[in-house]
Amino acid sequence: MLDFQDKSELTSEMKGVFLGAGASYEVGMPLVWEFTQTLRENILKRLDSKLFNFEADDELKSFFIEVLSNEDIHYEQIVGLLEKNTLKIEIIAKEHTG
Repeated sequence: MLDFQDKSELTSEMKGVFLGAGASYEVGMPLVWEFTQTLRENILKRLDSKLFNFEADDELKSFFIEVLSNEDIHYEQIVGLLEKNTLKIEIIAKEHTG
């Protein structure tokens, strides 16, 4: 049976660091909404560059712009909506090809 009468031995070895959300902000990492705004601005101003290829799909481009322009959602939600849309397009394509 363990004897915990002398707790000094236990506590002297218990060390740790707890970092919560936002701790990285102190070292220069942006918070979710700051990052989202920077990402949004940079993508939207480059939509017509060679970085993006909508293969003349104006409907997809419009959806992309609509999602990125929605200031009520952050980057994780943006990615989720784009993924869902991609999956929907893939399912429709499979249904049409067999």
